[in-house]
Amino acid sequence: MINKKGKTAFGRLLKIIDDLRE
Repeated sequence: MINKKGKTAFGRLLKIIDDLRE
């Protein structure tokens, strides 16, 4: 699942959240 990060709308959302938490 993690390797799909950024390839879907949900993955992009998770990426944004990760960026905000940094």
